Amino acid sequence: MMAMFQLNVIVSVDDPDIKMKLFFLISFGFFLITGYMIFGYGYLVWSTPLKNKLVKLTEDNHNVLIYKFDRYFVDEAVLHKMNINPKPYVRLSQKDYRDIICIVENEE
Repeated sequence: MMAMFQLNVIVSVDDPDIKMKLFFLISFGFFLITGYMIFGYGYLVWSTPLKNKLVKLTEDNHNVLIYKFDRYFVDEAVLHKMNINPKPYVRLSQKDYRDIICIVENEE
């Protein structure tokens, strides 16, 4: 909100001074950082239970994650056979899949 107010002040003033410009840039920077942190925290809250469940599934059946074209994919047919909805697991990032593979390989 503060960044929006400062933008309005900078636009409405003919010749804004350097302090006003600097305050706007700092406020806008904090706005972007805060948004990025909120999105990241939301993703962590959403993905952690899915990653834990996928680790257990991968330990039980190594065919859950497929490695093709230098990427990991979730085999939806295997999850359907286990009566699990594959849609949330497909939405995980490649970094999450690599973390899961590292955890499973280290436990073996």
